[in-house]
Formats: sequence, structure tokens, C-alpha cells
Amino acid sequence: MTSAEHCIVVSGDAVIGWALTSASKKESLGDPVGKWYNQDRVGVRPLEGGAWLLDNIIREIKPTEFEVASPEWGEHFEDKSFNKYHHYFVTIKKLEAQEGAKGWRQTQIQGYSPRPTKCGGLSPSSPEEEHLDYEIKNDIDNPDVVVIEDAGVGYRSSHKAQCWPLSIENEGGTVPWVIVEMGHGEGDRGDAGIARGELWDRLSSSEARLDRLIVVTTAEDLRYDPTIEISKNLSWERTAEDCATAILSNTGLPACRYVIASFGPVGALLYDRDRNDFALYFDRKGMEDTSEFKQGGMWGFTTTLTAALAKRVMDHCLEGDSNLRVDIAVQAALEAMRAAYRKGYITSQTMSGMPAISFPISTVKDNINKVLDDGWHSGNFGMARVPNPTRRPPEFIPTKWSILGSLPEDVQTVAENIVRYGVDIALPNVPVGEYGDLLTVDRKEIESFESIRNLVRGYWGRATAAKPRPISIAVFGAPGSGKSYAVKQVVKSLDFRHEFREFNLSQFGSVDDLWDALHVVRDDGLRGLFPIVFWDEFDSEYGGDLGWLRYFLYPMQDGKFREGEVEHPVGQALFVFAGGTSDSLLSFERKPRFRDAKGPDFLSRIRGHINLLGTDPQGEDDRYYIIRRAILLRSWLADEKLKLERDGVINIDDGVLNAFLRAPRYKHGVRSMQAIVEISELSRASQFGRSNLPSPGQLDLHVNEREFMSLVRAYGQSSISLRV
Repeated sequence: MTSAEHCIVVSGDAVIGWALTSASKKESLGDPVGKWYNQDRVGVRPLEGGAWLLDNIIREIKPTEFEVASPEWGEHFEDKSFNKYHHYFVTIKKLEAQEGAKGWRQTQIQGYSPRPTKCGGLSPSSPEEEHLDYEIKNDIDNPDVVVIEDAGVGYRSSHKAQCWPLSIENEGGTVPWVIVEMGHGEGDRGDAGIARGELWDRLSSSEARLDRLIVVTTAEDLRYDPTIEISKNLSWERTAEDCATAILSNTGLPACRYVIASFGPVGALLYDRDRNDFALYFDRKGMEDTSEFKQGGMWGFTTTLTAALAKRVMDHCLEGDSNLRVDIAVQAALEAMRAAYRKGYITSQTMSGMPAISFPISTVKDNINKVLDDGWHSGNFGMARVPNPTRRPPEFIPTKWSILGSLPEDVQTVAENIVRYGVDIALPNVPVGEYGDLLTVDRKEIESFESIRNLVRGYWGRATAAKPRPISIAVFGAPGSGKSYAVKQVVKSLDFRHEFREFNLSQFGSVDDLWDALHVVRDDGLRGLFPIVFWDEFDSEYGGDLGWLRYFLYPMQDGKFREGEVEHPVGQALFVFAGGTSDSLLSFERKPRFRDAKGPDFLSRIRGHINLLGTDPQGEDDRYYIIRRAILLRSWLADEKLKLERDGVINIDDGVLNAFLRAPRYKHGVRSMQAIVEISELSRASQFGRSNLPSPGQLDLHVNEREFMSLVRAYGQSSISLRV
């Protein structure tokens, strides 16, 4: 029995990771010895995980008024306690993270080995010994909080072995807050799945228990269910909608007080049963497979989230406040996960002196406390309410909902603030798609760019032998919408060796010009480069409307082209077909000779497409064209060659800004908008005022000069407004 005023009980599936370390001489975990001096250093190091890691983190972050009751996990890996753990085998190496920081992280998962018996370690010699390995020391039947690691590898079915906390086993009495970290479990077990098994039946046995039940799981665990569809790396909006639907479709989760689905160090979805509400916390500039967290892997992220929730619940028990504020714990966990990843695993020793690798618990503690106790935030994460799938009005269209569209602020004010202060300040709670130097906050564009990036990444990741033909995508948009620039930036964001080739088919005089271009592409591949081939104006005429399509069918389908009697392989490549007379896929399909020109055959070989929105409104319901204009204008005016930016603020007249944002039409799209900036007198200006605009004749080349200047003068005298 514990003598402390407050108690938290920790139990569950425990895991030991066995890390095969691989390091150069300079990064070695041990000193080089003798004749092995010139060899790289390798070794096997234990790494705590599961309930054991959860226990260690909670002991570090708990309030002093709380005592922890948990199993005696054991520190000596060579003794009998070795057999109470599940074992996970990985290779780790020192890898570079963001800003040059190096840390030990996983490079390869070798496999998993379950513990020898269901719960009791080595086969017991007597019934009394059966439960000893997971027996909770100093357990009581009325703790304030119970935290359980249920990875689905045995603990959830261990009732008969007396492994569960007394407060879970016993009916009646005070109901504690229960936080359960729940995995999908092993596929061949009858209790595999989320909210399944004997443990779940006990946790959900009454309304009183459900009212104090918090479930933590991951999007990956939810995806293990073959009937669940949760998208990945398209947009935060789509992933959040899918995840919300998955939670509500589960037979048990909607009854819990809170459910948190983790996306690792980049986000989490929080379901509040009493509010019937979903809140998404997300990395504004990255999704699940963001490159920042791909420099090796780590485990412990979901455990960090569970521990942060436990800390918040313990504080709540001490404060006696009716508002639990689970949302703050989620934010604290995200900051802690990000910091832990940058730190990486740290070197340590077991009590017996055995070299070990440890999760950076002190880093996690510091960051959780900074958020929970001090209210600190890094600004990396945004928050948005997600429409509840059960409360959508009949006219609601999921694919049209966006976080940007749900903001209460006036669009004009937001656009003005983007130009003056930048996207990060003007839109702190909106996802930002970053592709090289290209920025977008439009959900449609982000999903288009991400789908293409995922497609190319998947194609590039396959073995060379499996890529006998190019992969083909199409890009549509109005003239001047920046099709070539967008493709270059998306490819640039993938960060692999490539050669960008651009050919304008409207300038080809004969099919021989096409064969010459394909020879150039083939030569790039033979030099070990990945050719990105931009076929501009592929929908132009050649012996009739859409005349070039038929000549691409064979290279696209079979990866070859025939020149005379000789066949040549194209090799691996990305073909990007950019429309010159079609501003969307739909307008391309509506071409008069589409079927006669082999249009359906051509599209059947296309693996993805992008409809670029450009600078002008795309219909009456397009409210966010001025946001697209604002992002472009900010990028040009913030150029260091100009002197318009001071302390992060662009100095621009209200009227000039209004005209750039509200001009009814730019005659040549992005090119016209950029041209007006370039021909304005800004080389020595510290402010973009009305006197800096080009002459009426120059303006009229790119916009309707009268309309543009009337928008300038609508703001009266020149002034600088500072609205945030």
C-alpha cells in the first residue's frame, strides 16, 4: 500500500528494444581497442519501451504529491526478468536532423519476438508464481489515475494471470481516470483491433468508467483495419476527416470521454465525446511523412503523448478544476516529440554497468513542463475544428471543406496581412504547402501537389528493373499560371538527382523533332540522372487538333519509341504534359476531336494531374484567389534586392495593395502580376507607393489600367496600415 496522498498506477505490455549500433570510429559508443582500431564500431544495446518506458517518463514528470505504483521491471537484463518483456530488434545509427543536429535513430527494423509465455515470464513452478512478473508493487484499489500500455501483444488478455491493476479488476468503489495507450494488436489473435479484448470489456463495463476513460491510439493502428480508409500525405483536411470517420465507426471508441489519434511528432486528432467535437493539432508545414522526421526513426512518440496526458490529469486531480484541458496536454506532447526526435536516443548504462541506449526522457520532461506549466509554444503547430461526420448538413461536401475556409477573419484582411507580415503571422492555424520556393495554402492545390509528389516518390523508390517505362502526369492551367515553375518546385522538394528538360511541342516542325527530344531524355538516364521532361503545349495542333497525342502512346505504354525500323528504350523518366490550350482536365476532355485524336487512350496512360488555379478567380465561389495573389506578391516584394521589407514588414500603400489583390483580371496570369512589380520604380524605394507604379500604357499591357487605378484610388490618400 502506498502512503502518499495521491497515487498513479502504471502497467501494461513491456518491450525491450535491442539496438544494433553502427558507428564510425569518431562516433563510437566505446573506445577503440588494439587491432580493431581501424574498424567501425558495432554493438548491441538495450532500449526500454512500452509500459517500462511509460513508467520511467511518468516518474520524471509527475507532481511531487503523487506516488507511482508499477511492476518491478528489473534492470539486470541477464537475469530471469529478461523473459518478462517482448523484444524488438532495430539497427540504429547517428544521423543528422534539422539544423545539423545529430542523434542516434533507427535505420532499419529487424523484427519482433514475443515474450515466452502469456504473462508470467518463465513457466511458473507453482500457481503462486504465475503472476509475479507483472505484479504491481504497492497497488491500491482507489488510485487517482491508472495508465495502461495495451499494445495488443498479450496484456489485454492477461486477466487470469492477475496482471491488471486492482482498480480495474474490482467492481464498485471510486472510479479512477484511466488512460490507455491502445495498439491494434497481432493479426492472428482473436482480440486484435482497437477497443477489443478482455481488458476493453472491463474498462468499458459501466457509464462511470467510460466517463473517465481516455484512449490514445495512432492513425497507423486505425489503418490496420482493412475496412478503414484514412488517407496519408494528401492534406490535413482529408486525413482528419477520414480519421474522424474511423473513430466514430468503431464500436467502442465513441463512448469514451476522450479519444486521441496520434500522427507522431506532426499532429494529433482529439475527440471530445461531451462536446461531440473533433480538434486537429497539426504541423503547419509538414504531414506524416514530412522530410524533417525521415532522418531515421524512433519509438516512444505515442508513449510521450500518453505520459503528457497523465501529467495533465494528475495536475487536474490536484487543482480540483472542472476543466481537464486535454488539449493542452496534446500540444505539450507534440512539442516534446519534436524535441525528442531532434535529440535522438542518448547513450547510458544499466545498473549492472551494461552500455545502453535510452529515450531522451529529460528532453521530453522539459518540453512537457514548458507547455503545461509555462504556457510556451513554438509556433510550429496549428489548431482547427474538424466537421463531425455525424453533424454535417445535407449540402456539406467533404472535399470542399478546408481549414482556410473555416477561418472567421475577412479574406481581404488576411490577404493584406500575408503581404505585409508573411504567411506564418497572417495564417498561424492554416496548413502551408511548401515545395521548394513555392507556397500554397489552398487545399486543392496541396492535395494535387502531394499526390504527384507521392506518385513520383513511389516510382523513384522502385528498383530500376521495375521501371521499364516513364511515369506520366498532366498539368493544366490558364496561360501564365506557372505550370513549369510549379512542376520544377515540386520535383525540387523531392531532393534527388534529376535533369529537367523542357520541350514546346508547338515549336516542333515534324515528328523527327520528337524523336530527337526522346534521344536527349534517354541519354540523361544513361548518365545516371532522373529525367523530368516537360512537354509544353502537348495539346497543340499537328496535322489537326491534338495531333501529337498518338505519337506519345507507345513511349508512355511500352517505354520505347520507333525511329525508322529501329526501336529505342526511353528508360526511367517523368513525363509532364502541360496544356497550352486547355486550362483544366475537363476542358481537355471536351475538345471537339478528343476521341478521334486518341484522347481516351492518352489519358489512360496518365497517372495523375494538377489543375493550377492561377491568379484569377476560378468561378463565382472562388473567394481565395486574393490569398493566392497575396502569397505571390509577398514573395516578390520580400526580395532582398528591394528595400521594402523592414523587420519582416513590407511597406506598401493601402491603395496599391488593394489593386494588386482586387484587380478583376491579369491578362497573362502570374506573368502579368510579376511584370507589374518588375517594371515599377522600386530599385531605391523604401515604400511601394502610388508614384512607384508603371505608366498607364505599361499597366494596360497586363491589366485594365482604368480598373486597376480606380482600385488604387478607392483608398484615398496614401497610408500604411498595420493590421494583425
